[in-house]
Amino acid sequence: MRLHHILLFCCCIYLMGTPLRAQQIDWISIINYSIPEGSFLNDVDCLDSLRCVFVKSWGIRFSNTVFQTTDGGLQWHYIHKQDTSPIGLPVYHSVAYPTENIIMACGDSGTFVRTTDGGKTWKTSVITPKWQKLLKIQMTTPQYGIIQVDGTYPEYLLATADSGITWDSIGISRPPNWEFGYLENVFAPSPTVFLCSLYWKDSTIIVRSSDRGKTWTYQWNAPRGRDARFYFIDSLNGWMSTGGKTATSALRDIIARTYDGGITWHVQLDSLIPTGWGLSDLSFADSLHGLAVGPEKILRTTDGGKHWRREFMDTVDFFRLRVSYKPGSNGVIVHSLGRVLRYVGHPTSVANVPQISSTFALSPNPVVGGAIPVVSFQLPQRARVRVSLVSVTGEEWLVQPEQEFPAGWQQLPLALGQQPSGLLFLRMVIDGVSFVRPFHLLR
Repeated sequence: MRLHHILLFCCCIYLMGTPLRAQQIDWISIINYSIPEGSFLNDVDCLDSLRCVFVKSWGIRFSNTVFQTTDGGLQWHYIHKQDTSPIGLPVYHSVAYPTENIIMACGDSGTFVRTTDGGKTWKTSVITPKWQKLLKIQMTTPQYGIIQVDGTYPEYLLATADSGITWDSIGISRPPNWEFGYLENVFAPSPTVFLCSLYWKDSTIIVRSSDRGKTWTYQWNAPRGRDARFYFIDSLNGWMSTGGKTATSALRDIIARTYDGGITWHVQLDSLIPTGWGLSDLSFADSLHGLAVGPEKILRTTDGGKHWRREFMDTVDFFRLRVSYKPGSNGVIVHSLGRVLRYVGHPTSVANVPQISSTFALSPNPVVGGAIPVVSFQLPQRARVRVSLVSVTGEEWLVQPEQEFPAGWQQLPLALGQQPSGLLFLRMVIDGVSFVRPFHLLR
């Protein structure tokens, strides 16, 4: 198996359109003896650039533990530990860190643990039948979040609107003629919008709800690979990683971006990167800087996903990695085989990435009666611009198809058509970078 990997690596001359550089180490393992040898690290989440938590499911005496760092990942200490009995303990699969004091984790047998005092005290509860697993928890805001439930028929997820005190069951609609749908992943870009990846009979479909699970639509235009993962930096801007199957059963690495809350997806990367086992997670610090990780691979972008550069680590992992990336950091990666990876490479230069001004104005605002508003924006260099309107439910109306504008100050009248009164969002995509501004339309 290892010889096979070496041959794949040596034969790969080009990666994502750019030559592979020498394999210098960008990520090293943090030696921390408080993490028991043989631990299995399942998930990581960061509150900011310094404070992060991860969950450990195996190790000495098989205890499940929540570890925390307050210095960006240099030192870790446990803040929650299960009973040390080695028999019958549910495995923790995921963790969330929405506020300074609130931390949550979930796992097997419907187990959910939560602290509201930074980890000093914890409350354990069972929120689903014990034969079901809670595979992923994601908090959109400190109040709103969802949990992926495994082993259910019909499929459903859990949603909270009170910071995890109570959870509601939300049924997920399968496409017509699907007898079953294995729930691969869930994400909530906003409190009312849910995205789910369903898999059945070698087919994957993204299903989306914009009304908190009352109705669902099917995103057939999205990439159809396996093990989809989502990450959003706001209600509209997000990415999805997945693996497209090849004739040799390897997985192509696919990353797609959405600018409308998951209604439409645009493929940014589609490549077979050794080891060929796909991607296991991705995270973005902002609209430009992101990390995607998978077995034996770490990819970084500094232009919102247009280009990805491979980085190397001092260890191998045939299983998976998990990543959390916050502004001001280089990201925190946990290795499933008990390692935390720390970035030691040189920061990637963004000198060649177009720096687009995010300053633009809409006048008048509010837009009253039949007035025709004008959007004004400054371009430091020639750029391609797309303009649309987005409702609070994520529905998008195209105003200006993508076209090239010269450098300088630009003014563009907006034809509002028959959009109803209420809060709307003006969305501009300038050379692939999205900017959003709210405004009110009063008929």
